[in-house]
Amino acid sequence: LPPCNRLAMKIVIVSFEEDKESAEGLTRGFQSLGEEAQVIFPDTDTLLGAARIALHVPLKKVQALYWNAFKSRTNKKVLEEVRAAKPDAVISIGGEHLYAGTVEAMRQGGDIPVAAWVTGEPATLDPLDPYRWMNFSSYSHFFVVDELWGESLKLLPIPRASLPFAGNDEVFRPVSVSKDIKDIDVLFVGDLFPSHPHTASGYVRAKIL
Repeated sequence: LPPCNRLAMKIVIVSFEEDKESAEGLTRGFQSLGEEAQVIFPDTDTLLGAARIALHVPLKKVQALYWNAFKSRTNKKVLEEVRAAKPDAVISIGGEHLYAGTVEAMRQGGDIPVAAWVTGEPATLDPLDPYRWMNFSSYSHFFVVDELWGESLKLLPIPRASLPFAGNDEVFRPVSVSKDIKDIDVLFVGDLFPSHPHTASGYVRAKIL
């Protein structure tokens, strides 16, 4: 229904600081449609930052201990804030950071849709959490950045749709090239974060080639 004929949906977006720009862009997009959107960043306090520092300690058991504590703390914080917000829908950017039990609790028996915007290859192995892939099992919907990652999600009977990263005109600017654009068959554009390249870029380039 047009915004004037219905109440605005209340949407909660769960994002870690590393995906802050995506979360803020998604929030602005929903707000421009007349919806009520807010973001939860569960990894912003000092104690959780200490868990990330522990990942650089050259002791695997210490790393695993602190990383598991970090995830337990963030999952608890997300669940508390989502319950307090009483949303109509939840979107988790990434999706793998939330335990399946946390997602099930947020869905409240299926009354609330909780979607994962899958922004990385789901099958990528995390040595500190080898069962991370199963964290995707409780979502109601998937939005997938790269359609090739959908292969990793086929075993889960969950509806999925393509939702690639979109160009934000507040961040991206028209490409300037010295060569006549009509003579270019394929143009590769650099990553916004050179020090942390998105895996998606490699998959997309390989598919084009």
